[in-house]
Amino acid sequence: MKESNVEKGTKFEDEVAEIYRNLDGFPKVIQNHSLLGIQIDIYVEMQVQSGIVMKLAIDAKHYEKNLPAEVARECINNFNVLRNANLIHQGIIVSSKGFSKDANNAIISSGYEALQIKDLKRNTLDFTKHLTKWLEKYELEKNKIIKYISLSAKKNNGDSIKKVESG
Repeated sequence: MKESNVEKGTKFEDEVAEIYRNLDGFPKVIQNHSLLGIQIDIYVEMQVQSGIVMKLAIDAKHYEKNLPAEVARECINNFNVLRNANLIHQGIIVSSKGFSKDANNAIISSGYEALQIKDLKRNTLDFTKHLTKWLEKYELEKNKIIKYISLSAKKNNGDSIKKVESG
């Protein structure tokens, strides 16, 4: 059976929310959150280094073509209401396919972010942060788990080699 547009939209929203749930520093990710009677697809709180909690409203838009300008403007209006009420700091529109030129210009000129899902995935698949944490943990733990065993060897004539590592 063919998926309805509502089902595709829900799946897309779930996919975007899951990306944010898997990121470090995003302890609060809520789907279908309502603020001032405005339904937000994904509401995210993240703590930045200074300790401030940043509040993000994310609209996940699944369209078969580029997101039209009128849909972008509706999101922008909702973001403006929430930002003016100090309920969010930033708004992000994530599109499954892309944005029309007018939609992209409207989003950017309003100070919000326009992301395609492919760019969101690419940006979040950078494992540098995770590898750095793992290496730091390894450096702290290596003395507990690694035992050094001095190597010994003999030359063909039977003479011992005192420092195998050097030669």
